[in-house]
Amino acid sequence: MTIRPALPTRLVLLALVLCLPVGVASSAAEPDGSSTGGDRAASSLPGGIEVWADQFQETETGEVVLEGSVTVAWRGSKFQADRVVLREQRFIEAEGNVLAVWGVNRISGSRMTYDLELDQGAIEDAMGFVEPEFFVTAGKVEKIGEDRVKLESANVTTCTQPVPYWSFSVSTAKIKAEGYARMWNVRLKAGKVPVFYLPFMLWPVKQDRSVGLLLPDFGSTEERGNVISQALFIPIGDSADVTVVGEYYTKAGFGAGGDLRFVPNRSGAGILSGFYINDKVAGPAVCDQPPCSRWRASYKQTQQFLNGFRMVADINQISDFNYFSDFERDIRLVSSPSVQARLEFTRNGAWTSVNIRDFRREQIVFSVGGNDTLVQQTLPEVELRGRNRQLGKSPFYMSYLSSLAAIQQFGPNVDADYYRVDLFPTVSVPLSQLPWLEVNPTFAYRLTAYSQTDGDPGLGGVTGVNDPLVRGVGGASIDIVGPKISRVYDREGKNTKVKNLIEPRVAYAFREGFDESDRVIRYDEVDLIAPENLLTYGIRSVWFVKRPRAEAPAPLGSGEAIMWPSGDASSPAELEPFPVLEPQGLPEPLGADSGPAESLEIASLELVQRRSMDNIITCADRDGDGVGEKTSNSSPVTLTGRYNPNRSMSFDLRADWHPIYRHVQNVSLSGSARNRMFRAGFSVVHTEGKACSIGGQFVSVDRADDTQLALDTGLVLLGGKLRLDLAGSFTANPGKDPTTNTTLSKFPQKRYRAEYYTQCCGFLAEYFERDYTTARRQEFRFTIDLRGIGKFLDVHHGQE
Repeated sequence: MTIRPALPTRLVLLALVLCLPVGVASSAAEPDGSSTGGDRAASSLPGGIEVWADQFQETETGEVVLEGSVTVAWRGSKFQADRVVLREQRFIEAEGNVLAVWGVNRISGSRMTYDLELDQGAIEDAMGFVEPEFFVTAGKVEKIGEDRVKLESANVTTCTQPVPYWSFSVSTAKIKAEGYARMWNVRLKAGKVPVFYLPFMLWPVKQDRSVGLLLPDFGSTEERGNVISQALFIPIGDSADVTVVGEYYTKAGFGAGGDLRFVPNRSGAGILSGFYINDKVAGPAVCDQPPCSRWRASYKQTQQFLNGFRMVADINQISDFNYFSDFERDIRLVSSPSVQARLEFTRNGAWTSVNIRDFRREQIVFSVGGNDTLVQQTLPEVELRGRNRQLGKSPFYMSYLSSLAAIQQFGPNVDADYYRVDLFPTVSVPLSQLPWLEVNPTFAYRLTAYSQTDGDPGLGGVTGVNDPLVRGVGGASIDIVGPKISRVYDREGKNTKVKNLIEPRVAYAFREGFDESDRVIRYDEVDLIAPENLLTYGIRSVWFVKRPRAEAPAPLGSGEAIMWPSGDASSPAELEPFPVLEPQGLPEPLGADSGPAESLEIASLELVQRRSMDNIITCADRDGDGVGEKTSNSSPVTLTGRYNPNRSMSFDLRADWHPIYRHVQNVSLSGSARNRMFRAGFSVVHTEGKACSIGGQFVSVDRADDTQLALDTGLVLLGGKLRLDLAGSFTANPGKDPTTNTTLSKFPQKRYRAEYYTQCCGFLAEYFERDYTTARRQEFRFTIDLRGIGKFLDVHHGQE
C-alpha cells in the first residue's frame, strides 16, 4: 500500500534534480552529433569528467575554455552549452543554451555556475521537464548544500498548454531532500489568474510516504452550519497508515476521527475508521439535553489463511440512527434503517464447506407510540454444508445443511436468549437416463431443537421461556423437466447458428405441518417452515447463440499467507483466494468453428403458475370492501422474458395475469444499453392494489395502484473529456408523509452530475435530491482535481 498526501509542492522534488547533473546518478548517454570533430583534454580536467567541443583552448592561467556545441559528461549525466569555462579545476561557468540532462529529466537555462569542490551551484532562467510528469520554470535554482536547494520565482504544473490551466508559484522556496520544503508566497493560478494564496507553507518532500497535512475540505449544512475538515496523514511502516481528521461545525462544534489502513500480507487488507462529535444542536430524538455524544465506528477486513480459511469482517456501530442522516452523505447509509456487524470464517472443500459467523443486526422498529430499536444477533453460529454428491455407486445423491447457533433477540415486545440446533438432509435420485427428459424426486427431513420457546404465542410479542422444543418436519418433491425439444436455425447472411430449446416443467412439493409452530421463536428462514401442498407447472423457451469466449481474467497469485486458527505449515495447499470461474454454456458447439467460443443465452420466455391443494392464494374484491367475493387456489400466471442481443444490451420483462379478474395485473420492464459514448438504464413498474381478505387475513397486499419509473443515463463527449450523468425516479402515486400529512414528491430522487477532465486537471459538479419519508436531503458538491497533486478543492452544501 502506497498512500501519500497530495503534494501541491512537488516542485520540491523538481528542485532537487535541478542541482545539475553533478552528483546525480543516472545511466550515461553518449553525446549526439558533437563528438566527432571535438577535442578531448582529460589530463586538464578533474577525474571522471569528459568533454566534447568544437573548439578547445587552455589559457596560461590554467583555465579551460570550450566553445561550440559543448557537452560535459560526469557520473552518468551530462549538460550542454555554447560556451563552458573551467577554472582552477573546480569552478564551472556555462552560458548560452545551457541544457542539463539526466534520465528523462531535461532542464534548460541561460547561465550556469558550479563549484565542484563545494558541490554547490545555480542555473538561471531554468525551464524544463522533471519526473514524474512536472513542467517547471524558475528565475534561479541554487544548490546551497549537499541536500539543500533554493528556488527563486518558481512555477510548476503538469499542464502542457502554453498558458497552463493551473500552476503553483512561489517567490522563494528552501528545500531539504527527504525533509521539508519551506515556501513563501504560495499562489495557485487558473490560467494567469491567482485563485488561492498562502503567505507560507511547510510541506514534506520525500520519496516515501511521509507525515503531512492534506488539503482542507469545506462545506455547509442547514442544521449544523458551515464545516471545515482538515486531515493529517501519518504513515506507519510500509504496510499501514493513519489519517487523522478534525472537523469544525459553526453550530454543532468540534469533531474528530480517522482511518487506520493496514495490509498484513498480500492475501489480506483492512481498515478501521471512526468519528466522534459532541453535537451542540442534536434534537430530542438523539438525547434529552444537548450537547450529545455522537459517534460511529467500523472495522472491515478480508484475510485468506494458509489452511484454507477465509475471514470477512464487516463491523459497524453508531450512537444513534439519526447519525447517518446528520453526518453521512452516502444514500445507502442515510436511508438505511439498520446497522449490521458480521465476522465470518469460511472454508470450502471438495464436497463440504464450514462457516463460523458472529452476526448482529440493530434496526429501527416503527410503532405508533414512537420508534424503538430491535437487536438480533448470533454469538456465534456454526454452519456445515454438504453439496449434492453421489452415495457410493448407488443412484442416490445427498446434500445437507446443519447449524448450531446461540441466538439473542431483544427490543420492544421481544426478549429471548436461546440455542438452536438444525439438521436438514436431502436425498434425491435421478430416474431418467434420457437426454431429453429429467425426473428428479427428492426427499427431505428437517429436525430442529430449541432451548426456549415463545411463552406468549399469538399476542404480538416474543418472550423466551425455558421450555425446550423439538420440531421434525418431513417433505418430498418431484421435478419433471421435458420432454425437451430443440432445433438449430441458420442465420441468413451470417456464419452463425441459433439454437432454440423448449422445456415444459412440472413440479410438486409436499411438506407436512407442525402443530406447535406458534411456539417457535422466529429468527430467520430456518424457523419459517409452513405446510406445503403445491403444484407448479410452466413452459420455458430459450435461445442460444455461439460467440467468441470472453477472456478470463488472469488468476491471482497465491501471495503470502498466515496460519490461523490452526494448520500444517509444512505442507500448505496452494492458496487461491479468488478462483476464476469459467463461463458456462451449452455442452455442444453451434455454428462455424472460428476459435475459442461459448454458447450464450440471448433470449428466454417463461410462463409459470402455482396451484395449492390446500390453501386459497388469490381472491377478488369487486365491490372494494376489502373482502374477497371470489377466491382461487391458483396463483397469477407469471410471464418472464429476457433478451440479451449482445454484451452491451439487455432487457427484462415480467407480467402477472390474474386468474379471477382475467387481465394483466402487474407489469415491470427494465433494460440497459451502452456504447463508447452513451449508456442508459431504466425500469418501469406498474402495480395494482387489489387487496382482499379471506377469514380476516389479507391474501394480497393492501396498496394503491402505482406506476414507478427509474432512469439512469449518461453521455461521454469531447473524446471522453466531458461526462454528463442524469438519474432519477418518478412515482405516480407517492402517498403522504405520516407526520405532516402532506403529499410526497412525485420525483423522490434526482441526481445531476457533470465531469470535465483535461490533460492535467478535472472538475466535478453534482446535485442530488431525495424526498422520502425517512430521508429528505438536498446536496450540492463541487470538486477540483489537479493531476500529480490530487484533490485540491472539495466543497459541498447539504440541506435536510
